[in-house]
Amino acid sequence: MSDLNVLLVEDNADHQILLESVLTSGGNVRVDIVASGAACLESASTVEYDCLVVDYTLPDMSAAELIGRLNDVNGTVPIVVVSGRCDQQIVVECFRRGGVDFVPKIDAVRGDLLLHRVRCAVETRADRRAAVQGVERRIRRLTLESETDALTGLFNRRYFDRLIQETCHEERRRPFGCLLIDIDHFKSINDVHGHPAGDAILRGVADLIRSELAPGDHAVRWGGEEFLILHGCDSLSLLWFWAEKLRQRVQRCQWQVETKAVDVTISAGIVRDDAGPLDEHTVDRADQAMYLAKKSGRNRVCTWNMSEVDHALGVVERAGASHYARRRELLFEQCHASIGPRQREQATSHCWDVRQLSGAASRKLGLETAVVRRIEDAALLHDIGVVVVPEDLLAKPDVLTNGEQAMVNWRVHAGYEIARRLGADDPTADLVRRHQGRTCEGPRPVTASIGERILSAADALSSMMVERPYRRARSASEAFAELSRYSGTQFDTDVVRSFGQVLSAA
Repeated sequence: MSDLNVLLVEDNADHQILLESVLTSGGNVRVDIVASGAACLESASTVEYDCLVVDYTLPDMSAAELIGRLNDVNGTVPIVVVSGRCDQQIVVECFRRGGVDFVPKIDAVRGDLLLHRVRCAVETRADRRAAVQGVERRIRRLTLESETDALTGLFNRRYFDRLIQETCHEERRRPFGCLLIDIDHFKSINDVHGHPAGDAILRGVADLIRSELAPGDHAVRWGGEEFLILHGCDSLSLLWFWAEKLRQRVQRCQWQVETKAVDVTISAGIVRDDAGPLDEHTVDRADQAMYLAKKSGRNRVCTWNMSEVDHALGVVERAGASHYARRRELLFEQCHASIGPRQREQATSHCWDVRQLSGAASRKLGLETAVVRRIEDAALLHDIGVVVVPEDLLAKPDVLTNGEQAMVNWRVHAGYEIARRLGADDPTADLVRRHQGRTCEGPRPVTASIGERILSAADALSSMMVERPYRRARSASEAFAELSRYSGTQFDTDVVRSFGQVLSAA
């Protein structure tokens, strides 16, 4: 294998032989030969040479012109010019254009002077390249140090600011999620166990975050006990599931301070962005969602959509409407822009249908008026939690993944909280929660209350009579036939019979 790879650009055949002999006489040097500037440009664009030896006078251009054009092809390869003319103007022009050396041809064809000058040019380039690389390494190291949090090893705010500047004018193709995480009750950890213990927990949480990152993700210590993560994801449900797994890992971890066990949990706010610019507005939305997670009891993950609903509920509460039904209408008015058609259908018309069916069946069963009214109230609110479930999940025609199902199941907790804030009393809100919990966990007709059993059957009957992305709508008789198939197992026999009476009388 040659230790030097040289391209000789010379149109005179005799001079080609002489110069090649000189270049190969003193070592293992490989020489390619071309006879024109155009051929040189073509070779230099496809082969990596250590040095170019160029005759000044070529048939299609001068060496000075060729050097200028070579800078656009490979501006780092050293170029040594040889010429039978030694005018000072020629020498100056070659150096000005970027040549590294000039050797009179009469000297180049005798002895080892040309080979020596070629080796010097190659060594000088290598030294300069090494120096430049050393400076670049130092710059990268200093930049990394300035953008790295000393305690946790994660990036810091300076890095995030630079990331924003670099991406604000780019058209992003990769959808990402922004998570803002806060360690719950961190001040009390410092107060009770000391700041060294707090620092150890910060490092531990940072290590857990780092272990969950995918290629292309970014994790930043945002300040104090807060962390910001940019995580690539294809849907809000996957982002929520990812954040939820991280939350569970932190909670399950056996945190020890000296010999004492310490409970550590996190609250997280998330927002997903398909292709919009990465900016402080994105972080602000994640921050509002995180604030909701802490306000709602900590140790949980909340979305930006949940914080929007929370804000709307605040407006409704301040409006002072006395009845929960009116408050419910005000909520939908406030959330009009953020609720999709499937969310709206389930939380409005579907709930009204379930209310009518449940009330009629309750009366057929001879229940007391107060019980009937409570079941009707719960029916009107039974699926209110879907306003925090992504629209695309509710309309998805395929089987839900574990992460998607987990997020859909979040409507159990959300439905209870929303029902309470809309003014439902404790028994009614609890019936909403138990019904949705039963829907998510599976049937338990033996232990369920009469209200749960009625809501379960009414919910199923109403759903079957509505068109869904994954099936057609069924007629009332078809839906009741399907309900009857599971009488005594999934649905209470007496309740199913009461619905048969309601449908027959309709």
